[in-house]
Amino acid sequence: MGIRAIKTRSRRQSVMADADSSDSSGGHGADDEVGPDDIMDIMPYAFEPQRDSGGSESDDDDNQPADAQAGAAWDGQDDETEGWRLEPGAREIWCRCGSCIDMTTVRECVCCHDLPVLTDPVDHTNLDRGGMGVGSGRGELRCITQHEEFFPICLMRSALKTALIQRQNLGLEDVSEPLSTRILRLSAYRQFTCWVHKRRLGRSVRRVVPACAVSKIRQAHPSPDGNYVGFLEADE
Repeated sequence: MGIRAIKTRSRRQSVMADADSSDSSGGHGADDEVGPDDIMDIMPYAFEPQRDSGGSESDDDDNQPADAQAGAAWDGQDDETEGWRLEPGAREIWCRCGSCIDMTTVRECVCCHDLPVLTDPVDHTNLDRGGMGVGSGRGELRCITQHEEFFPICLMRSALKTALIQRQNLGLEDVSEPLSTRILRLSAYRQFTCWVHKRRLGRSVRRVVPACAVSKIRQAHPSPDGNYVGFLEADE
């Protein structure tokens, strides 16, 4: 403990002494000396911050990869600590909805249960706010692809084409017939992102689409050669 803390203790003791004394004319200045008894009463580290003992660090399950934290929300951005998601059999851990597929990059190994924008409760008083109610509890949506609005917004060809035409009218898209399945998938990914975030994210802002939704979109609009382009950053 430093001199400032010692002097603070001295002032505190002087105030208590004044309160108990009938002589109100006495007092202690800021420069009073600290006696040996005061120093003996000092408790080392008394004011040091203490470690939170509310819980201990959980040990990794024997059946999980060393760095697996499947219960934590994750948006696909921390590749360094989430590399275990690409290991053989890891999908059984990080996919909690039961509908995800194996992806080729760590960034894409995201389940709908990982994203707070999907797992937050539905705000029935204002559907323009709140989450989508995805979860494993009673009354919760097991997978975002089971949502009643997923098919008409993210899979229906007419809806995807309408969205493309709207972008063409704004000068953002060059739409030509016939529409390729690749263009339809890109439209579906944009539709999904706008639908779940319920707002415009801004230019060049992209979000990872969970692997379960990617699977359904690819099934609805498959690539003829079976090759797919994964998630790309705005500058890629």
